[in-house]
Amino acid sequence: RYKQSLDPTVEDVKKLCDSLRRSAKDERVLFHYNGHGVPKPTANSEIWVFNKSFTQYIPLSVYDLQTWLSTPSILVLDCSNAGVLVNQNQHRDEDLIILAA
Repeated sequence: RYKQSLDPTVEDVKKLCDSLRRSAKDERVLFHYNGHGVPKPTANSEIWVFNKSFTQYIPLSVYDLQTWLSTPSILVLDCSNAGVLVNQNQHRDEDLIILAA
């Protein structure tokens, strides 16, 4: 089972994460972020989503994303310069896997 969210806002991403976690219960959630065509991740470990009027990009903290997804989860960050996100998000939770592509 999967859910797709095109051009989401921060609120859309949070709702999606909550819904995925509720549906998955104790199973692993796979979250794939395709950020090609948007600005590169920030030095503060943020990816980009739209504002509510779809007129500009808004940063979304990868930490917030991890928190919303909870564990167990696999987070695939498919965007330019994604390696910086993995390096900045070192974690000790075995149930959270972060991949950069």
